[in-house]
Amino acid sequence: MDILLIELQSEDVVTRKNAVARINRLSRGRWTVKNKEFLTDDAVLSIVIHAIEQEIDITILLNTVGSISQRYEYYDLRILEALIPLYEHVSISIKVAACTWTIQFNDPKTWNAICQIFGVKTTKITNRLLGLMIARHAKNVPQNFIVKLSSLIQNAFVQEKNLDAKDALLLALGKVGNDATIAFINKQVLKKGMDRLLKERATHILEEIAERSAK
Repeated sequence: MDILLIELQSEDVVTRKNAVARINRLSRGRWTVKNKEFLTDDAVLSIVIHAIEQEIDITILLNTVGSISQRYEYYDLRILEALIPLYEHVSISIKVAACTWTIQFNDPKTWNAICQIFGVKTTKITNRLLGLMIARHAKNVPQNFIVKLSSLIQNAFVQEKNLDAKDALLLALGKVGNDATIAFINKQVLKKGMDRLLKERATHILEEIAERSAK
């Protein structure tokens, strides 16, 4: 591991690039205590972020520091700060990736960026990815985003044709849905000729929303 750190700081471009690729594979590879201790070390993170930014490889930056944070439950704000600028990237796929890799920080900037993405025309891929990540990582969503985000996800659900993407959006509504969402699900899913599994999912989501509202 010490050799890898040295190579990440090398002035030789090829050596540094190869080391960055190895760090990327390590962050997404087999979960071990040894890897966690290495990748979540404060000094190591600074070196990793600096090395990746030198290579100007956005995909590797996203996948590496995002994986370190989510897989190892490491919520260092330097990861958030490194990825926030990508919320404004011209590529919608980069924007979505940046949001999904930082959603665990529960930062208002992230929720605002997600609302902006849902505010434009989304695809089945972005709907599925954002839906799953919201369902998996969203905790204590700021109240000022709940109503807006729920409405945007509902709109995406109506326009979406792909069942897997619809299922992911329903899961997201389980996390951010409110009382108005209950009426929406009853009308758009349970009272329509939807897929049986989708209706079963909707029933569970209604229970989740009702349970959260009762607290």
